[in-house]
Amino acid sequence: VNYIFWQGKRLESLSFKLLELIVAEKQEYDFRTLKAEELVQDAVELTRTGREEKNIRLTMNLKEGTVTGDRDLLVSVFTNLLDNAIDACRALPSAAKERTISVMADVRGDYLFVRVTNPARREYAERPDKMGHGMGREIVGRIARACQGEYWTAMEDGVYTAAVVLQIGTEE
Repeated sequence: VNYIFWQGKRLESLSFKLLELIVAEKQEYDFRTLKAEELVQDAVELTRTGREEKNIRLTMNLKEGTVTGDRDLLVSVFTNLLDNAIDACRALPSAAKERTISVMADVRGDYLFVRVTNPARREYAERPDKMGHGMGREIVGRIARACQGEYWTAMEDGVYTAAVVLQIGTEE
């Protein structure tokens, strides 16, 4: 019950931040120095049920590092990346043995790189964003930019890659 309560509070806070981000593109965010691996681990835990329901494997290679940003927004970015990867794997034939999502997080210089790769059909990867389905690529990009970062995707040889690069900083 306590877990449900705190997740509800987190989602309430996130919804207000996303509304401000979309409508005004400006808000006072709670920027702090955060451990990158904890942000990714939070997203992994939040998406566990979706993966387990469809027997989707997850591999992770997380390096230690910190990033400055708003915790709710950053966890929502990583959760969205994983949710999209899960959806893409679900769209594969049920006999597909390649239902594996790979998450890599690494610090290079002044940047944190997070990459999520998964198998996908090209038509799934190229589908347009729909209102009410996830946050969409545009919103993920806005969150990344609000946290001094970038977001991009690519599809090659049946593998979809979504990546976020965030500048490492210190609390102001």
